[in-house]
Amino acid sequence: MSKNPTPLIHVLISVFEDRESVVELLRRIDAVTATGMRFRALLIENGSINAPVRPEDLVDLGFESEVLTLNLNLGQQRALAVGLAHLADRDDADVVVIMDGDGEDRPEDIPALVTKVLSGETPITVAGRGRRQDSLIMKTLRGAYRAVFALMTGETLPYGNFSAINGAVLRRLVRMEELWTHYPATLRCSGFPILIIPFDRGNRYAGQSRYNLVSLTVHALRSFVPFAETLLARVLWACGIIVGMGLTAIVVGAVIKVLGYASPGWLTLVAGSVLIVVLQVAAIALITLLLASTGQPRVTTIPATIGRSFVERTDVVPARKR
Repeated sequence: MSKNPTPLIHVLISVFEDRESVVELLRRIDAVTATGMRFRALLIENGSINAPVRPEDLVDLGFESEVLTLNLNLGQQRALAVGLAHLADRDDADVVVIMDGDGEDRPEDIPALVTKVLSGETPITVAGRGRRQDSLIMKTLRGAYRAVFALMTGETLPYGNFSAINGAVLRRLVRMEELWTHYPATLRCSGFPILIIPFDRGNRYAGQSRYNLVSLTVHALRSFVPFAETLLARVLWACGIIVGMGLTAIVVGAVIKVLGYASPGWLTLVAGSVLIVVLQVAAIALITLLLASTGQPRVTTIPATIGRSFVERTDVVPARKR
C-alpha cells in the first residue's frame, strides 16, 4: 500500500496509432492534478507502426509516466490485460483508472470516479453511458446488442472501459482468464459490487476512430465469453422448450386427426416439419453439450502469468522538474 498521505492514482491507457490524441489526453490529466490528486500514467503501446508513442512525448508532464511497448498488436482488451498485470506487481497500485486514449473518456470525470473508490464506498466505479454523438444506425445496433446481451446472459453491461478499481479488484482480475477477452464483462462477473456513474462522452482529440462495424461486432461477441456457462445453460433450456413445444404440437395434431377435424395429409406435413425442427434443435443441444464438456483450455490465458511475455521494452519517463 502507498505510504504517501495523498494516494497515487495509476492511469492505464492502451494506445494504437493514436499518439496525438493520447499526448493531449495526458496534458489534460496533468491539469487535473490541480485538484490535489497524484497521477502516474501507464501507456500500453500496442504495436503501433506509423505513430507510436515515444518517451520524449511525455517529458513535459507533471507526473511520472511509463510506456510498455508490446511486441505485437494484441488488440485493446488484451493490451489492457497486460497493463493490469504489470500494475498488479506494484506495491503502490491502490487505485487504477482505466480509460481510452482518444479523448472520449474525459479527464475531468476522473475525480468523481476515484473519490468513491478512495472513500471505500465501492471497490469499482464505472462511467455509465451518458449522451454520445452516434448515428441512428449505431444507436439502433447498440440497443439491439444490449437487449440480446441481457436476454442471453441475464446481465446488463451499460458501461465501457472507463472505470476506477482498487487494489483488491486489480489483483483478482489479473488471475481471471476472462480478462484476456473482455475487461468490462470481467468486471461484471468478478463478484465485486459496481457503482455506475453516468457521464457524457467527450469528443475525439485528433484523427478518426479505427473502429468499424466489423470490429465493433467482434468486440460485442467477446463480451459474451465471460458468461459462457450461463449462455450455454440458457441455450440448452431454449432447446428443451422448443423440443417440448414441437412434441406438444404433434400430440395436438394427432388428437385433431383422431377427432376428424384435419384434412388429408395435414398431420403428416405438420409432423414432418416439427420433426425437422426438433432434430435441428437436438443437434444444437448436442453441440452445446460437447462445447461445455471440453473443459479448461490447455494453454493458460491468465494475464498475471502470460502478460510479461508480450512486453518488448519498458521506458519510464520522470515528471518534469517544477
